Amino acid sequence: MQRASVVLVTDVSRSMPATDVSPTRLAAARQAALSFLDKVPSELRVGLLTYSDVAQTLQTPATDHKAVTQAKRLRVPIYTVALGTPDGTITLRGQTLNLLP
Repeated sequence: MQRASVVLVTDVSRSMPATDVSPTRLAAARQAALSFLDKVPSELRVGLLTYSDVAQTLQTPATDHKAVTQAKRLRVPIYTVALGTPDGTITLRGQTLNLLP
């Protein structure tokens, strides 16, 4: 029985919409995590945590990689941004709303 767990940690601060990594730092981090999830053994427990001003657990470690993938595909709240961001999102009460079509 495998007892190992991996927790993917993603920075969701104001610097992540930067385009020094294509298309953005956040999109590149999201894609790297999804690629990792496609390759890990199914018995490996994987969790997901985001951080900025505060840390937020989006998925506790589990062998249900689909749950982690679904959480990773969601737009995660960017708590340090009160109004809008270059990627067209706003955060209101911890919920991120995508303003772009």
